Amino acid sequence: MILNPDLTNSTGTQLVIGQRFKAEGDGNFSFHTDSNDLFKFHKFVDTMRVCEMVAYGDVVTEGNYSTCIEFELTRELPWSDVLALVNNGKNNTGRRNSGDLNSGDLNSGDLNSGDRNSGDRNSGDRNSGDRNSGDRNSGVFNKTNFSSGVFCSVEQPAMFFNKPGTMTLREFFDTEAYGIINEHDFPLTEWVDESRMTDQQKTDNPKFFVMGGYLKVNSYEYACKAWWDSLSSDEQDIIQQIPGFDKQVFFEVTGIQL
Repeated sequence: MILNPDLTNSTGTQLVIGQRFKAEGDGNFSFHTDSNDLFKFHKFVDTMRVCEMVAYGDVVTEGNYSTCIEFELTRELPWSDVLALVNNGKNNTGRRNSGDLNSGDLNSGDLNSGDRNSGDRNSGDRNSGDRNSGDRNSGVFNKTNFSSGVFCSVEQPAMFFNKPGTMTLREFFDTEAYGIINEHDFPLTEWVDESRMTDQQKTDNPKFFVMGGYLKVNSYEYACKAWWDSLSSDEQDIIQQIPGFDKQVFFEVTGIQL
């Protein structure tokens, strides 16, 4: 059962853990039996309180809700347990993630701050590629590989720096430049252990003690700079040798002035 910070329910009834409550007249109490339904109809914020309960008497279930006329709250779940219930991955602060270290929701990839990404390290939504700051970066109705086009049956040269390139994405994935892009960290999110948290971070994240730290969300530009600074000068030169490299477009994407 999801309750308000003061342990009242949606009708304002004050509840107490370990005490039985019975509805008056024809009233009833609603609850969820599936953890995946917990936040479908409630805001997902760490100030909400989630409790286990035992229902007494007849239980009626319709769709995502169950109702009973009498129940008892048995214990309050720590927020770390709540996050474990609504995610399959690890160290997520969003919900229904099967990947790890996501602050958004419904991600199967890792390290996303957006939602519904199957790729990794995206700050936008619904990306199947990696390291995008926009949304829905993928193709539609293609019977080929590595296509971002629509109704394509053969692989096409990819766009590089806003212009048609000379190689396909498959060919680019075999280059040294792509290896450099893929091998270095791109920290859109990072786990900050309690021992490394500043006083301000503890103030901003008052439930840090529940999980032993908090998931820090960085801006796309911050992640770009951290990635670029981690490269050696030789690796930076290789990136700038990507066919069609354009300093202005590189700056527009990453915020890095060369």
